[in-house]
Amino acid sequence: MTLRARGYEVRAFASGAHALAEPSALQATCLITDHHMAEMTGEDLLLALRKAGWHRPAILLTTQRADYLQQQQQALFADVLQKPILEHRLCTCVDHATKEC
Repeated sequence: MTLRARGYEVRAFASGAHALAEPSALQATCLITDHHMAEMTGEDLLLALRKAGWHRPAILLTTQRADYLQQQQQALFADVLQKPILEHRLCTCVDHATKEC
């Protein structure tokens, strides 16, 4: 079941820079970001959004060992998921991260 099928409004951006340039990004209930992007990391994107006043949950997607990254990113991200990502696992993480939003 996809996020849209669960009732979430999904917006995709070509890059972290595009997300930061789009005012609607600050309206998001949850951020799902890749760890490695062309201009910045997922951590860089989240920190820039935090600096702009966005304080909602974020989920980091990575090809690296998720358990290692989760220890490093625990204070920033609600969850860290290792690729390949099972669709139901992503949906469960978003449900959990947004339940208090």
